[in-house]
Amino acid sequence: GGFDELCSEFRARRDGMDCAWNVIVSIAEARGLRGLGAHGLNEARVKVSLSSDPELTCEYSSIHTKTCTPLFDEVFKISYQGQPGTFFQSYLTVEVIHDRGILPAKLVGLLQIGVIDVYLSKNHMLPMQWFPIVDVYSDEPAIPTGYIRLNAIINAMDEPGAVQNDTP
Repeated sequence: GGFDELCSEFRARRDGMDCAWNVIVSIAEARGLRGLGAHGLNEARVKVSLSSDPELTCEYSSIHTKTCTPLFDEVFKISYQGQPGTFFQSYLTVEVIHDRGILPAKLVGLLQIGVIDVYLSKNHMLPMQWFPIVDVYSDEPAIPTGYIRLNAIINAMDEPGAVQNDTP
């Protein structure tokens, strides 16, 4: 099928050696976040990671205090090196968390996007758009706990890079 052909193409171009990719996520803002703080707002922060290696491939934003509509305006770049099968089976996780200082952070909501879905999109890019986030650990995991506006780009190291050049 298509997945096997894609993986074979990458292995053939690199003589079976590990491949390298950049995953670039631009997060513009979030809206309508469920407030988890005592004041009904959040100390909002974003964590971006890849499922194939979440400890080594995670990036955090700065904290935006007392808000349910943070303007993140941040770009996250994650470099991955490994076999194409593992990379294309993984997914990108974007978590919006309520930072509580020395206490463990609370999840406001998360979004998961398949790496293969981004890679197979035009120019290996999902354009800037709104996505619902959900709390998968809640009693009602299908109800959005807010919305986040972002785009995602995946570039192989030997390909020309895509660029988000317009904002809807």
